[in-house]
Amino acid sequence: MSKTIYKYPYPHRAPGLAVDFTMPAGAQIRHCGMQGGVPMLWVECHPDLDAEVRTLTIVGTGRAVPEGPWIYIGTSQCSSEGFVWHWYERVGAAGGSGSDPGDTDTTPGPGTGSPLPPLEWDEEYTEGGWREIKCKRCGFVAECASSREIDTVKSHHECRVQA
Repeated sequence: MSKTIYKYPYPHRAPGLAVDFTMPAGAQIRHCGMQGGVPMLWVECHPDLDAEVRTLTIVGTGRAVPEGPWIYIGTSQCSSEGFVWHWYERVGAAGGSGSDPGDTDTTPGPGTGSPLPPLEWDEEYTEGGWREIKCKRCGFVAECASSREIDTVKSHHECRVQA
């Protein structure tokens, strides 16, 4: 069976959001870049192999890199908007992000013995019709194009600050 190059778009304008990608097992990441203003990942794979889930995130220059079992994949530039994204992949955790959504997590924080309060968000419109949302707890910021994208960002946000 011959290898094929597949591409996968990073589906959100939300740096720092962990995103699960389903791709053929053993796929090798060959390039991360931009196409049409969308962050893209290109992999070399055997398309007939069983699928596996891999978790990636992007962070902007000047932002905190993910802590824990993440490895650097590469950097891509969006010349039209001036953004530079740095890609990381979660390692050692089979099958995706493996955590409950940050805004609905009610497990006790370290030493608190009580549930974490729900996350609160600020939201405002930016130039070009985008909506910027900001986690009031940790300061995480994402630019979203739709209400659906906002809901996805909020449900996948892994807040790094315990209340």
